[in-house]
Amino acid sequence: MSTKFYLRNPSAESETSITVRARWKDNTLVYSTGKKVTPSDWNPKTSRVRKSVSNYSTLNSYLEREIILIRDGLVDFEKNYGKSPDAKQFKKYLADYRVEVSPKDVSALEEPKYTFYSLIDLLIEQHTKRLKNEGKELKHGTYCTTLKQTSNVLKQYQSDQAYKIDFDSIDLDFYYGFVEWCYTVKGYSVNNTGKHVKTVKRIMNEANELELTDNLKHKSKKFIIPKEKVYNVYLNEIELDELFRLDLSNQSHLSKARDLFLVGCWTGLRISDVKRVKEQNIISKDYIKIRTQKTEKEVEIPLNGNLKATLENYNYRLPSMPDQNLNDYIKIVCLKAGIVEPQTYEVQKNRKKVLVTKPKFEMVSSHTARRSFATNRYEEGLDVITIMAITGHTTQTSFMTYIKTQPKTFRKKLSEHYIKQGKHLKVV
Repeated sequence: MSTKFYLRNPSAESETSITVRARWKDNTLVYSTGKKVTPSDWNPKTSRVRKSVSNYSTLNSYLEREIILIRDGLVDFEKNYGKSPDAKQFKKYLADYRVEVSPKDVSALEEPKYTFYSLIDLLIEQHTKRLKNEGKELKHGTYCTTLKQTSNVLKQYQSDQAYKIDFDSIDLDFYYGFVEWCYTVKGYSVNNTGKHVKTVKRIMNEANELELTDNLKHKSKKFIIPKEKVYNVYLNEIELDELFRLDLSNQSHLSKARDLFLVGCWTGLRISDVKRVKEQNIISKDYIKIRTQKTEKEVEIPLNGNLKATLENYNYRLPSMPDQNLNDYIKIVCLKAGIVEPQTYEVQKNRKKVLVTKPKFEMVSSHTARRSFATNRYEEGLDVITIMAITGHTTQTSFMTYIKTQPKTFRKKLSEHYIKQGKHLKVV
């Protein structure tokens, strides 16, 4: 859902109503918020009341609460009726929902004057509530977790470097000092440091939208997010077959981890979706039909022989397992299967590139499953659009950085193309 506020008559000489427009799927709902403001006191870029207005904080807080109300109302409708409403249905439902919802639930922004850290707390609270209303699990790796981690790191930096963190102090001096501290004092990797910088920029963007600050230094081209290419592995079909045939009959925890992982390798589903596969998702014992959690897109995936056998072994109810346990166990399984080929790659340490070598099993995690699916299907010649429809990638650029195809595969494809065109026989 997207929401936006605008003035009913932006050219009016006196006060005019603030209108909200909410869009979801193919539906649009427009109504007056009941609040008014003169056009000169309205910022069309932020869709909020300007700070020059004496009661701007109260008005903007009301608008923020309206957004929360609309989004939570839609989630509540879908939860109760199992489908999305049309505009007419939602307008009536929203009126009733407004009365039913407790004041505590809609007053998250009652006190609009936030500090940098209290804004983080607010964002965590809002995101936690949204996940709860959508019936999603709050787990490691979510935006909430990232906010908490960055908040703790910033507090450490503030204490260690005697640099006060607030909305106005986030500038290039902060950026250079913080990045250097992350590298040299904390020993963080480039991407870990980049994650914290990215979160700081997101927090500042939120502060700008709420007009808590007019500081835009974080938007400078020099305020870049440090990033380096991560070396990831995938398992080819021979290695997957070794895992499938591995006898783990006396180690049920490893067997369950292996089977969850392989289902991900055969379907391209995220492990969070693999765990959600139930008998009702198996259509005519021919294909899986499921709406993914992250993208909320419905996908249909045919069953191959091994996948069907695995699902039948669990009576079409796959086991559940904490992500951390799965990541630990699948490494042990890969070691037992002999997936130990040394992997050598470059990383940056203390601003210098160094070579690191690890056995392949140590680099396998639950996410390796999706990457293996995408890479294997690509190497088999399945078209990119079809693979992307399953994995959920929206651009070929992001997809091509995701798969781990080796140079020899591209060489082979080009050779096959030349043979098909007859160019290998021509002399120029």
